[in-house]
Amino acid sequence: MSSAVIDANIAIYCVIPSQPHAAALELLERLVQQEVELYVPHLWLVEVTMGIRKAIAAGYLSGESGDLTLEAALNLPVQIIPEDAVICRRALSWADRLGQTAAYDAVYLALAESLNADFYTADRQLFNRWKDLGVDFVKCLKSTEP
Repeated sequence: MSSAVIDANIAIYCVIPSQPHAAALELLERLVQQEVELYVPHLWLVEVTMGIRKAIAAGYLSGESGDLTLEAALNLPVQIIPEDAVICRRALSWADRLGQTAAYDAVYLALAESLNADFYTADRQLFNRWKDLGVDFVKCLKSTEP
């Protein structure tokens, strides 16, 4: 069985109607139908919560619908993996290679690398940077193959 890591932005797009909502749902449905095991780092919980909170603060969601949206995100078919020392060391190395001051994105990359999994993101800029470094296991939402 194959595995994949999904970025928090994919989850947020799955549960909040927006421009890439349909593409995110289609990707998630396709991966589930193909029986791909979906993984996320523990950090994903905080990032999804922050994304939903930003939507509430911007007036895009009400507090009540924000609660429902968070519940929908928490019920996505993902397995949450705690970051361990190996993941943290790999994330630090990836953040350095990427020239990033924060290691949030690198945690996802390190988890995918450790699982020998594809990593799906909706962040085109980061996808392009990783691609330029020769990282071939990162897929961008709008460039996923059917």
